[in-house]
Amino acid sequence: MLSNDTDADAPGDTFTVTEVNGLAGQVGNAVALEVCGIVVGDLTVNADGSASFVTTSDLTVEIFSVSANYTMNDGGASPQTGTIDITINPQDDNAPFLSAAGLALEGTTLLQYDEDSILVAGTPAGTEDLTTYFHDLDIDADAEMDDDSADDNDSLVFSLVGNTNAFLVNGTVSGRDLDVFSPVNEHGTATLTLQVVDTAAPAAHAPLTMEVGVIVNSVNDGPLYVGSYADQSVDED
Repeated sequence: MLSNDTDADAPGDTFTVTEVNGLAGQVGNAVALEVCGIVVGDLTVNADGSASFVTTSDLTVEIFSVSANYTMNDGGASPQTGTIDITINPQDDNAPFLSAAGLALEGTTLLQYDEDSILVAGTPAGTEDLTTYFHDLDIDADAEMDDDSADDNDSLVFSLVGNTNAFLVNGTVSGRDLDVFSPVNEHGTATLTLQVVDTAAPAAHAPLTMEVGVIVNSVNDGPLYVGSYADQSVDED
């Protein structure tokens, strides 16, 4: 670890690691590294600069990177501090699966609304959070989805891959949300096929899909008078 550090003295002095994350007592001992309070692995830095890192055995933790600081000294009065950056490549330890809510919903009605009530994509009544129905045991330190934080790596990607009545039900997926809306004065039904892929290792598992229905209820609109007529006059009898 000290091989990339230099010393202006000639001949060069011997570097010694004196602290890890600001503590002398952590040199030569395993130090638990955490991200958002979750231990992602143990780092051991020895006085001679040799180091090892052992990732956590918890398969549900996937973190892209973590770092630690070390202080080195060549016997002089000005010790220097460097940073160790560790990159952890995520593994898709399990396939995404339907939650209890997803299992109960599959093949049934996801949304039902009256015609003319949802005419703009993103209207709250026409939005569904897909993480309610799809899950993955691999989590990030913040337990949030990719669209919530740039630091996420659970990598669940949602999409709408089938729609039996795209004219009636216009569906779009943005991040974790499914938005639907319908044209004016139209009613009927549509079956949507939703899909999730874990991009941590997409070749490891086939995409998971779920079919759900959307019902647009017919509403009897009141009669509308259109046009005009010229005044009429006739003789009696």
